[in-house]
Amino acid sequence: MQVKAPWEVFKLDTGTDVWTNLVCSAGSHADIFVRYTLKKGNAFFIFRIIAHLLFAVWFGGKGKTVPPVENPLLLKSATKLAEEIREGKLKSEDVIEAYIDRISVVEPYINATVERSINVALKEAREVDSLIASGKYTKEQLAEEKPLLGVPFSVKLLFNCKGGESSLIGAGGSVIGLGNDILGSVRNPAHFCGIFGHKATHGINNFLFL
Repeated sequence: MQVKAPWEVFKLDTGTDVWTNLVCSAGSHADIFVRYTLKKGNAFFIFRIIAHLLFAVWFGGKGKTVPPVENPLLLKSATKLAEEIREGKLKSEDVIEAYIDRISVVEPYINATVERSINVALKEAREVDSLIASGKYTKEQLAEEKPLLGVPFSVKLLFNCKGGESSLIGAGGSVIGLGNDILGSVRNPAHFCGIFGHKATHGINNFLFL
C-alpha cells in the first residue's frame, strides 16, 4: 500500500477485530511500520497507537551524533584483543583505559551506563598483565582455558540498562557484552544499533552475547 502522507492509518474491520496499520515517516530515518490488533472499544490499545505516533514524531528527527572513534584499539575485535594481550603485544591495562576514555566521550550523548567498575577493572587488568608476564601459562594454554583473558566487557542486568548496552557497544564504548534476554530486550536493541545480539540455546551455552 503506497503512503502519500507522513503518516496514514488504514483500518480493516474484520468483525471482531480492527486491524490497524500505522505507518510513520520520521525525518531522514527509514519508515517505521507498526501493526496492531485492536479489540473494538479497547481504549488501552488506542492509547498505544497514539503514544507510538507521538513518540515517532518527537524522537524521529535527527539527533546528536557521537564523535568518531580515534583510538585504533577500539576498532579491534574481542578475539583480536585477547590474542594480542596473551601474546604480550598489548597490555590489558591499556585496553581498559582506552575504553574508559571512550565511555567518557560517548556517555553525554547516549547516557548508556548505570554503574562503572573502573577501579576494579584497572586492578584486574594489571593482574592479567602480571600473569602473562610471569609465563605461568603458555599462549596455547591461555587460548584454550582463558580465551578472552584481559578483554573488557559490559553487562546488561535485568531492567537496569535496557538498550543502553547495545548503544554503548555501537558507539565504541565496549567491545563485547553479556545480558539477559526474555522477549528480545538484547536482540532488538542490538538490531537497531548495528551490532549482533545472540540468545544462546539452553544447555549449549548459557550466556547471551552482544
